[in-house]
Amino acid sequence: EESMRPLQIEIDNAKRAALDAQVMARQQADVARMTSRMAVERARMADWDGGSSRGASGWISGGPGSMLTVGGLRVSVVSDGLSSYFGKGSENGLLVLDASDEWHPLQAGDVIVSLNGKSVREGDHAEMSLDSDHDNTFVVLRKGARVSVHVKAH
Repeated sequence: EESMRPLQIEIDNAKRAALDAQVMARQQADVARMTSRMAVERARMADWDGGSSRGASGWISGGPGSMLTVGGLRVSVVSDGLSSYFGKGSENGLLVLDASDEWHPLQAGDVIVSLNGKSVREGDHAEMSLDSDHDNTFVVLRKGARVSVHVKAH
């Protein structure tokens, strides 16, 4: 028995090491799952500086010249001077300054009046809430006419 004791200690140490390795593997798998979830959530959040994610909401509080960028769509509050140029209804709208291809058929020069049936502006406060899982319907003023524009979900 005495000669077997060192061997038994090595076997016990190996069992403990194997259990520790299993625990560590489970912990690493948990960390990998959490990291993946965090990456998905980060991708869902709009990159307010021009990324490509469209599932977002944002608001502007300020007068003419105040801008909002939501994943490749850049808009500005319509000033009083521009509202006379764009016509009736534009005073409560947001002027599209830039729209990347993923926002097609929205285009620069459109004045967004509503999004998914909700007005985008009240006075100096403007808000847009986009749904990345569903198509979004914009009512815009384009060349003096009210047009419904459907932006497909990606």
